[in-house]
Amino acid sequence: MRDSGDLDSESEPFSSGSSDNFEPSVSESEGSANEAGPAIRLGTFHRRVCKKAFCAMHGVSGKRVERLGSYIAVNTTTTAPPDSRGKHRNRPNLIPQELVLQVDSQKFSTQEISLQYFKANFNISFGHPRSDTCQVCDRIDIQLKGRATLSEDEIKKIETEKNLHQTKAEVFFKDMREKSDHEQNAPLPKIPSEKVKLYNKPLPLKKAKYDNVMHLAEKYVPKADIGYYNSLVSDEIMNEETDDTEDDENDAE
Repeated sequence: MRDSGDLDSESEPFSSGSSDNFEPSVSESEGSANEAGPAIRLGTFHRRVCKKAFCAMHGVSGKRVERLGSYIAVNTTTTAPPDSRGKHRNRPNLIPQELVLQVDSQKFSTQEISLQYFKANFNISFGHPRSDTCQVCDRIDIQLKGRATLSEDEIKKIETEKNLHQTKAEVFFKDMREKSDHEQNAPLPKIPSEKVKLYNKPLPLKKAKYDNVMHLAEKYVPKADIGYYNSLVSDEIMNEETDDTEDDENDAE
């Protein structure tokens, strides 16, 4: 045990702020040589510190300090144990280095060769069967694929049936194109109905808009339905037309 005088003398270097002129006493040097524990040394300055401060100054964990302390306490030497990380030899399937050097990588096929072989032999695609084909055409094509087992008369008969069937189909589609009325699919302007519940009267339309509607209606709407478009004329359109005429006369004057 050290007395209080020794503790006061040890605390003087920290209070003065300088450790260059501090010389440890004989008791300190003897105690440091005989005692094992965390300490710091700067030149001739030697100070025992706590474990937490020692780990913080050296950036190590407390577990490593405990391992070193237990190693020094058991062994007579004061040197640190050698680092054995990564030097274990417990790999049962370890390949010797001599055998690794003897392996020739050129003997193995590359990934590109495997891909080419897969595309050539196993690249099988699946698709949905066609549902919009003609059953007669499909039947005739299947019969013609087995022409090796058919006679010449049977092949000629099947080809004649195919040509006749395709000719009838062409005539049908030609008549359908000529007789189809495409005017019914022509876009017409969307105009409001004659009466609206909100106003309960014909809606006012601008004269230019009404003329445009009537121009398209005369071209695409049957004559029996033209009366609907004529009923859209309201007093507002007529008044607007009168006002436009008066404005033109005033501008001319």
